[in-house]
Amino acid sequence: MRTIRTSKYSTILLTLFVVALFFALPSIILYSYSRSLIISQLGTSAMESAKLIARNIEEDVEPYEAMYQLEDYSTNLYDLDYYTKMIQRFATYKSDLKAAFVYTIKITSNTEYVYLLDGEDPNSDDFSPIGSIDELSEIELQVFQTKTATFTGLIYSERWGTYVTGFAPIIHPDSQQVLGLVGVDYRDTHVQTILQTMSQAIIWGSILLSTFAGFFIYKILDQRFIALETDYLTGVSSKRSHERFLEQAMKSAMKNNKPLTLIMLDIDNFKQINDIYGHDFGDEVLRLVGVQLIQLKRSHDSIARYGGDEFIFVLPNTTTEDAKAFANLIQERINQISLNPDDKALQITVSMGIASIFDIDDPSKILIAADRAMYLSKNTGKKKFTIYVE
Repeated sequence: MRTIRTSKYSTILLTLFVVALFFALPSIILYSYSRSLIISQLGTSAMESAKLIARNIEEDVEPYEAMYQLEDYSTNLYDLDYYTKMIQRFATYKSDLKAAFVYTIKITSNTEYVYLLDGEDPNSDDFSPIGSIDELSEIELQVFQTKTATFTGLIYSERWGTYVTGFAPIIHPDSQQVLGLVGVDYRDTHVQTILQTMSQAIIWGSILLSTFAGFFIYKILDQRFIALETDYLTGVSSKRSHERFLEQAMKSAMKNNKPLTLIMLDIDNFKQINDIYGHDFGDEVLRLVGVQLIQLKRSHDSIARYGGDEFIFVLPNTTTEDAKAFANLIQERINQISLNPDDKALQITVSMGIASIFDIDDPSKILIAADRAMYLSKNTGKKKFTIYVE
């Protein structure tokens, strides 16, 4: 992963070194470029977090849909237990993400929306109770109409202050209806804190040596990028990071005629686990699965969270036969997860699909192959692996 991360930052580093060579305008050029970069990365982080929260809502969409369909929230005819539980969960999201605000909205017209869920303390002046009205922006309307997540630049609100927001649509998995948006806000203090530290680095670098300033700035920015590379709940790599790793691994394998195998796995009966024991318990299951998978990861492998309860291993220099042994090891380690909800032992198992680039006609479709093999495992008994065959 370090190789991929270094490649990703090559443009930043090159820019910093070029600026260091020309001390006539280092502060102006570096400050302006870095500010835009930080805002962009902060917005991307907010958007990816909003997408993950939206997927979590979609996994148990019925109670949320019932709340969304209400016309008059002053009647209190919504499921109060569900609302209270989700308010608490959104407070946890806010804390985990270190965000300023985390919420969902229902668009009622081309100019207004109402709040449904809010991660603020209900006793806080910043808390927006269900049904609270606010003004709709063009970017919120755009996300609602196009069903595409996005993020803002720095925007100012008289009530909320200056912030960067990521938006993601909540889409019903069956009807494909948009059930409002998830919003994740980061205050501009994130940007100002980084920029303040960066300015100090520039000053000292000008006095001592420009390369020290460049290295220090890179390390500051790297902390923000790392958050984008890691799934905050499980600790494994994010889907975004996985896609870059797989692209590089595929190129290397094809160029050097080396094997490359994927193992896609899905937690068995995860929806039932969420339904019976709640999403907080389901999050703990995901976290523990992530711990086991990270411990199995070799230095040249990649393990990422691909979806709600789907994970994917990219195994360079690994044949199908080797992957079979690895899949058995995965199942053994997952089976060791010890959980006792309601004083009853609960065994966690996974269904897996294995695909290798040299076992399929079109190597570019290896993800599709692994996914199909995984679903074949789920549909033929679960707690097993299936090797994709053309």
